[in-house]
Amino acid sequence: MTTPEELWHDTDWARLFHAYGDARDTRAILAELVDPDGPVERAREHLASAIVHQGSVWPASAPALSIALAVVRRDVGRDRFSDADVVDVLGTLADAAEVRYHVVPPNPVLSAATAALIEQHLGEDADADEVEEFLTELFADGPLGDEVMTVAAWQVQRLQPEVLATLDMVAEQRSSLVEAVAYARTAWTEDRTSWADDPGAAGRV
Repeated sequence: MTTPEELWHDTDWARLFHAYGDARDTRAILAELVDPDGPVERAREHLASAIVHQGSVWPASAPALSIALAVVRRDVGRDRFSDADVVDVLGTLADAAEVRYHVVPPNPVLSAATAALIEQHLGEDADADEVEEFLTELFADGPLGDEVMTVAAWQVQRLQPEVLATLDMVAEQRSSLVEAVAYARTAWTEDRTSWADDPGAAGRV
C-alpha cells in the first residue's frame, strides 16, 4: 500500500473541500499526522468534524481517511496513539460508513464541465470568501452538488478493503479495543438491506 507521505504529497488539497470549506487547511493538519513524531489531536478532531461531518463525506474525505488509515497501520503499535486516540479514529470511520447508504452508479466521475468549474474556483491562490461563495452556489444547484457528492461517496465506499485491513491490525496490536474494532467493522460489513425498510437499500454498496 502507498505510504502516508506519498498519499499526502500526491493529493491536490487546494482543489478539494470538506464540510467547512476548501481543504488547504487539511493539508497542513494532516502533515502533523503524517509526521511519525507529530501531534495527533488536531488531525483527530479535523477528521471527526470537517472530513466526516455527521455521517456526510466530501471530496476531501477519501484521501484524508486513506491517509489516516495508513498512519494508524504504521503507528498503532507505538505509544504515539493512546487508546482514546484510536477509539476516536475508529468512531470517525464508523460514521463514514453511513456512506454505504448511498446508491451510486459504478465508477462515477465528474463531468468535464463540473471539473472545469472546480478548477476555475478552487486552487492555491483562491480567495477564501470567493471559495465560500462558490461552494454555496454549488450546493444551491441540486444536480451539480449531487454530482460532486456522488463521486465523493463512491470514493469513500472504495476504502472498505483499507478500512478492514486497518481494523485487523488494530485488533492485533490493541486487544483492549476489541469492542471499538467490532463496532467499526460492523458498520463497514453489515448487510445494508437490514439497515432500513427501504427498497433501494438492496442496491447500495
